Amino acid sequence: MNDSPLRRDPPRGLPPYAVRRSARARRARLTYDPRHGLTVVVPERFDAAQAASLVEASLGWIERARERLGEHRSDPAVDGPFPRRVRLAALGEEWSVDYEPAPRPVRVRAVAPERLRVLGGTVGPSGDAHRALQAWVARRAAQTLAPEVRALAAEIGAERRLARVAIRAQKSRWGSCSARGTVSLNRSLLFLPRDLCHLVLAHEACHLRELNHSPAFWSLLVTLVPQARTLRRDLAVAWRHVPTWADDS
Repeated sequence: MNDSPLRRDPPRGLPPYAVRRSARARRARLTYDPRHGLTVVVPERFDAAQAASLVEASLGWIERARERLGEHRSDPAVDGPFPRRVRLAALGEEWSVDYEPAPRPVRVRAVAPERLRVLGGTVGPSGDAHRALQAWVARRAAQTLAPEVRALAAEIGAERRLARVAIRAQKSRWGSCSARGTVSLNRSLLFLPRDLCHLVLAHEACHLRELNHSPAFWSLLVTLVPQARTLRRDLAVAWRHVPTWADDS
């Protein structure tokens, strides 16, 4: 299990970064994404004080990573403070959003095909509206992703090992699978491109049979997703697809 990242005050001239220890890491490496920033992933016995040297030696790579990911710009109508559209790329859906202030708790209703109405709030959209939309996304994930995980589990003969599918607001994972057969999925998977979302569902389904990342696990995953190893690289920066309002809890 990975420890929570420890944010470091960088030496002068270096960008901010976090250090995360991993039992799986065999050597120190850098990761960068717009959501978490720069992280130095190190083995458990690594001297964290050496992370600064690694960051300093990798400044060119860091700058290129920032430039590459900086090319992504969210549509203000989607990622603004009060989103007017909710794009669920994994489902091929785009929902328009209307706001109707009223002296009542905020809630979200589907009033027409791919049209949502946020009801409540005496002064219009607010943080409560964001939370209501987040809850709606979680419900939509439960409706659509849970059945797909069950189908994938059945495809590899692991349906009896699947106890339940839980939808969560995970901060650093797209999904997980417990030894007791609970598959947990991040609600924000719905914002990812379809192939990346499918990769995560297949990945967790395969853990029902192989609760590891052994060659047997990868062999099983490739039967479900032939491009799994290639898509995994895209998944490393997939948080950029998640709009700000969906990730502010």
